Amino acid sequence: MPKRYKILIIFLIFFVFPVSGVFSEEKKDPFNVAILKEEGLKYAGLPDGLNAEWIGNVLKDEYSVIFLNIEQLKDRTLFNADNVDLLILPYGDMAPEEVSPEIVDFIRSGGGLFTAGGRPFSGKYLLQLGISYYIVNSIDIASLDTKGDILKLEFEMKQPFINQYGLCVKTSERIHNIVPTIGNVFPFRIPARDFMNPVIMLDKEGNYIGASITLVKSWSNPYKDTRKTPNKWCLIGSMGDNHPLNPKYESSKKRLKDILKFLSAKVILKYVDTEYASYRNGEAVNLNIEVLNYGDEKKDAILDISIEEGGRNLFKVIKNISMSPGETVKINTIWNPVALDGDFYEVSAVLRLGGQVIDEGRNAFTVWHRDKLINFPELAIKGRRFYQNGLPVYLHGINYYESKRGALMWARPNILDIEKDLRLMSKAGINFLRAHYHHPGWFKDYFEAVGLPVPAYFENTENIERSLRIMDAFIILCNRHGIYFQPDIFTLVPSGMGDPKGWIGDIERCRDKEKIEAQKKFIDILAARYKDIPNITWDLWNEPFLGKENIEILRLWVEKIRDCFKQNKDTHLITLGSDESIELAGGLDFLCGHSHDVEIPETDKPFIMQEVWNESDLSPEREIAQKEKLKKGFLECIKKGGAGFAPWQWTRQSCLWDDASDPEKWDNELGLCVREDGSLKPAGKMYKNLIKEAR
Repeated sequence: MPKRYKILIIFLIFFVFPVSGVFSEEKKDPFNVAILKEEGLKYAGLPDGLNAEWIGNVLKDEYSVIFLNIEQLKDRTLFNADNVDLLILPYGDMAPEEVSPEIVDFIRSGGGLFTAGGRPFSGKYLLQLGISYYIVNSIDIASLDTKGDILKLEFEMKQPFINQYGLCVKTSERIHNIVPTIGNVFPFRIPARDFMNPVIMLDKEGNYIGASITLVKSWSNPYKDTRKTPNKWCLIGSMGDNHPLNPKYESSKKRLKDILKFLSAKVILKYVDTEYASYRNGEAVNLNIEVLNYGDEKKDAILDISIEEGGRNLFKVIKNISMSPGETVKINTIWNPVALDGDFYEVSAVLRLGGQVIDEGRNAFTVWHRDKLINFPELAIKGRRFYQNGLPVYLHGINYYESKRGALMWARPNILDIEKDLRLMSKAGINFLRAHYHHPGWFKDYFEAVGLPVPAYFENTENIERSLRIMDAFIILCNRHGIYFQPDIFTLVPSGMGDPKGWIGDIERCRDKEKIEAQKKFIDILAARYKDIPNITWDLWNEPFLGKENIEILRLWVEKIRDCFKQNKDTHLITLGSDESIELAGGLDFLCGHSHDVEIPETDKPFIMQEVWNESDLSPEREIAQKEKLKKGFLECIKKGGAGFAPWQWTRQSCLWDDASDPEKWDNELGLCVREDGSLKPAGKMYKNLIKEAR
């Protein structure tokens, strides 16, 4: 039979015999699943029996399933996102190079993706999709575990493990390739999707070292190849017998069906937010949740909303929601607690269709208790050393942006994700966190300054109280975990205080009287709010880089700002986040260096390496080199008389696109301790051990 007739027959079979969905009792349009099946193509790294036929047999009774070979995948009249909802690549660690361009086009046009193990594509195609991979060494893996409510493990792992792959996903839009010119700022990287890691790998110490399964959901197309909201993904990096879908375990069939229930349900939780990141005792807590139906039919779902503190459920409400096709439903719920005695509360939203959990979202909020916060030990200085409770203390620090939101953690933070990071920092012995503060007016002013429309995402970001509640949350979380918090307060400023496009070389903010007055008014607000909270130090400005010819202008500005703090009776320690601090020592409490290498100047004040740059991609060789360079710099800083050490930065950034610009690539590769998905990197483990030994 001629090839074109074979394709036509397959095409007709696919659409003449649809199979109804399984998420509710009402019939739905079929969820069309295409499985790659190529005669002679070798499976790579998968357990025996995990293949195209097994997957097809498990799914065929509940979904419309068809097998397509490579030639058929090249036919875009047959294989496209309008005809096919989900493509399954069942061959494991084998990239189908010959048809990768067609598959990438299908995915970027909104098609769903399920990869059964290993690396699904070669490097350039992964970059186009915003996927990267890392290798987890077999000797480091002790067990697998589950997180959340979507998937569960029910079988015992076999030893030994073999090397595994973890797969990371970029979460933001990729529509603007703006190259920053006066400081690396990326507020245009607005979330378009999110990921969950329901099955994870642990080492012997219980550290999360890699994701076995990554589930991806989108609410807009990050590539803008189409307006079509993309279908979901399931990326499995597992290899060998310890594979969550190993057919020798009966539970693997249920797990595969549960994954398909997630993938086929065209309803997602977009956001779970609270009005404020931090509340005061006696205030009502305002919850805002967004649910999207991106399918073609009306959907009825159940949303379970709860608030917990210390494992106790304090608030629970069940919402029945009905969604028209394409509709985003916004649910607002208010909790009026009798009291908020704790300082950290978790918010959970679980979405169900037909009784099946198909999505979940989590966030948190903090509560301001001044009587607890003021008991933190004050940071003092004697000579070239910091002191805490009369004893010398070394600042084992880190710089920080949260991975999925980056700069947007100052607009719509996920406080739970931030708390998880700080908990890991505390366990590693980190006692000092520095973060670029983004003023509430900066977001809007930045977009206007670079000639871009202001996205709707940034509604309400100009509310200063809302912004300061985010700073409250950082202070509370740092206090919980024994960490000093240092925001640099005049780096990302609105146009009334400086140039919103960036911080480097912005001399006008130092000599424009109106801008300086606006800065002083902000100091009045900070001092009134925080002057008696001990776990704070102020960094006035990150990397002014005004040049030696303008050092006196910078000196006068520093003196004015410092005097304003003094007039407000704020005695927190002050520095300037730059090597320029060395020449301005008279007006600062301690000094800072930013560099790839550790150099400690002769000075009579404490000097910290406030930013140490140590970039690496995800290759095992580079990650090991990053670890060794960290060790060298850490020990040199101590040996040369430094008072603190703080790499830039804690995590790689899932919100940045490595192939978009060199600044984004560099900022991402500077992530030191954890990867985009939160898994512990070799350098992260090294830093923990170095701090432990140093103490």
